[in-house]
Amino acid sequence: MYPAALGKVSVFARGSLIALICLSMFACSKKDGADGVVALPAEAPTYRTVVTNPNLFQLANDGEGKSVIVVGTDGATWRSTDGGQTWQIANAVTSEQIGAITAVGKSGRMIAIGTNGLVLRSDNNGESWVTVDTGTQAALRGLAVAPDGKTVFVAGMQGTLLKSTDAGEHWTALKPGTGAFLGHVVVNEKFGTVLLGGEKGALLVSQDAGASWHGLNIGEITISELIVDQKTGTVYAGTEGGEVLKSVDGGGSWAVTDTRLKTYVTRLFVAEDGVVYALSSGGDVARTADGGKTWQKQHIADNTYLARMVQTPDKVLVVVGDQGVVLRSEDNGKSWQKMALEWGAGKNIDSVLRDAASGALILVGPGGQIARSADSGKTWTRVRQGAGDYVHGIAAHPSGALIAVGARGLLLRSEDGGLRWQGVKSMEGFPLPYLFKVAYEPVVNKLVAVGAGGTRILSADGGINWEAHRSDDLPTFQGFVTHSKTGNIVMHGDIGGLGLLATDGNFSTPQKFGESALWRGVEDASSGKLWLVGDDGSVAMSADAGRSWRKMPTGSMAKLYNALIDADKKLYLVVGSQGTILRSEDEGNNWAAVESGVVHSLNSIIADPKSGAIVVVGDKGTILRSEDKGKSWQAVSSGNENLLRGLMIEPGSRALILAGRNGTVMRSVDGGKTWQAIDLHTTGHIKTLAVLPASGNLLAYGDRVVLLERTSAKPTE
Repeated sequence: MYPAALGKVSVFARGSLIALICLSMFACSKKDGADGVVALPAEAPTYRTVVTNPNLFQLANDGEGKSVIVVGTDGATWRSTDGGQTWQIANAVTSEQIGAITAVGKSGRMIAIGTNGLVLRSDNNGESWVTVDTGTQAALRGLAVAPDGKTVFVAGMQGTLLKSTDAGEHWTALKPGTGAFLGHVVVNEKFGTVLLGGEKGALLVSQDAGASWHGLNIGEITISELIVDQKTGTVYAGTEGGEVLKSVDGGGSWAVTDTRLKTYVTRLFVAEDGVVYALSSGGDVARTADGGKTWQKQHIADNTYLARMVQTPDKVLVVVGDQGVVLRSEDNGKSWQKMALEWGAGKNIDSVLRDAASGALILVGPGGQIARSADSGKTWTRVRQGAGDYVHGIAAHPSGALIAVGARGLLLRSEDGGLRWQGVKSMEGFPLPYLFKVAYEPVVNKLVAVGAGGTRILSADGGINWEAHRSDDLPTFQGFVTHSKTGNIVMHGDIGGLGLLATDGNFSTPQKFGESALWRGVEDASSGKLWLVGDDGSVAMSADAGRSWRKMPTGSMAKLYNALIDADKKLYLVVGSQGTILRSEDEGNNWAAVESGVVHSLNSIIADPKSGAIVVVGDKGTILRSEDKGKSWQAVSSGNENLLRGLMIEPGSRALILAGRNGTVMRSVDGGKTWQAIDLHTTGHIKTLAVLPASGNLLAYGDRVVLLERTSAKPTE
């Protein structure tokens, strides 16, 4: 077995050491004693990939009022047919960011737009989507539909303006006469004009459906918002300086109104009684009941970007914004109350919508979070929670539950294979710091996680309840390594500090190794020895389950990030910064540098279980391969220059899989000689992957959590 594989992949099942060995090689069947682990076929599977925690930006009702669609990063198009209580995740057709969506008439047609010239079209109220060729690579932001239900305008970067006269089937580029970013486009139904707003003074009007354009001289000011009161035909344009421009002739002439706002206008909203509201980036809202002649300003939230306003059927106004702010007014905006919402510290709310069918309010934000109110915003229920911060570790519990840990005290639990996540309520009173690793430890039958400030938390019930310990005099624990026979857990991290958690629960601190950070711990299962590597060429070994340690001379000052140790196969290899590869031929007592041929950091190392070849990955798309136990290395093309760091063995096929930044996941079925990309439909940074033993599915994680669900080569019965 190759212990580096165990150090890379969070795969755990209840049982003895043989269960752990089976999981590390993914070659066991049910009769091998690995409870809950299915037997998998040897051929490499294909996957359906689902980004579970995109940032959600905008909501829209479909044209028939039957469903709500939300869009966001990573090509997210999620749909609800029950007023936001449950959500169906459509198969992603793009990894682009989707920033706007609208219904086109009542035929089921919907249009969504985004970065890199993206236009999506749906003919079944958002249940499925196809991409439409637009002929542009510009980011698209503004979206408007004319009253005929067929004419659609799209605006974006570099003066891009597109028009469709067949409800989004085909698109033609128009020439608005500016190269500025156009973030807004509206159609004035009363006057039959089309208006554009954007940066560098871009405020343009067309009276002939976009064939020609007339620009207004407003200097270099940015138009930050543009709306039409369709009852009166009055157009309002918000600016970066807090003013609101007003036109009563379809955009031919404009007057400046003084809102008394000092920060830029984020959103304009026309209430059912005709009152106009201007939200700001500084937590202020201005209100006019006389068409902009006079405005009343109120400060309703401190230093808060106010993102959206909505009105309920009973005339209640609701405003949402940064830091999870939800504000509510029952007196037409004269006074406001802040509502309680379980949303997560520092998390913004990007959009709110009234569901056309149920009247419920739905709000969305980063990490795939969604909340719902059925009482006009008085109370809110978070119906979906995702990982809104960077995920550093995921572990599987024998019960089937998954635990994710990460930045800013992230601690989540999933009971459906990683598609949906919920916060762990038992830890709400304990201010968790960054958490860097979590694993299920079968000897003690507990989940263990570690993090900053000497934090270690343990759960004996599958992650529902946790026992927390923190020692500010201890270093940040970057990870831990477990002695599989005794169950001793050695925690390692900054400034050379160690923590030893014995199976009886006793915690102690073995000797310190100077000030050097210790980045990785591995177990050599063949000998039972534990190894640590870190900064300043640090390599240390314990032959007594972590109770005492011996520092080995390496002659290197490199940062060492990972190790592959297997005494039975006489493999002693360590990799690190500046292309460093160290090798030992005397059981790790002495180390020598091996020429790698690269100067980039090398982050991970693994042995191919079928060929015995050794594979190393690193920065700048580096992949190295050795067929002589690390004596010599050959470069292998990855086809990219991304930072590569995660290596694992695929269940069943025993192929190699690597992970990296910009959504990189690649597979090799020939021992690392060639690699093929697996499309995750994200450009997020992936740290590594975890295996779900019950299904053979994978979870790629980092700043995105992506479920790789097997669609072929299904587990055998």
